[in-house]
Amino acid sequence: MDARGRATQGAVAEGRERGKRFQMKVLIPSSLLSYTKAQEVDASGATLNELLADLDRQYPGLKFRVINEQEQMRGHMRFFVNGEQVFELQHALQPTDEVFLVQALSGG
Repeated sequence: MDARGRATQGAVAEGRERGKRFQMKVLIPSSLLSYTKAQEVDASGATLNELLADLDRQYPGLKFRVINEQEQMRGHMRFFVNGEQVFELQHALQPTDEVFLVQALSGG
């Protein structure tokens, strides 16, 4: 662990080598509650893409609502990791990260 209580890269690699799956807290927007039935769920993955795949395994159909057919983030969805917006599906995740899926609002 580092000074902020986050797992170090070595700890993450060690856990993966042993086959452990780290669970991260994922906050779900109200528009996706029909899939999860909860505003907060747990999922695992070394990248945002792997995390979304795990969410889709647990809640079939959810990934397609946030990722399009070209494996790109849908324009109306925003992804935040520990309060910072993420723009790449290959963004690396740590076991202690909090991931927020947010649906952008538009209109006039």
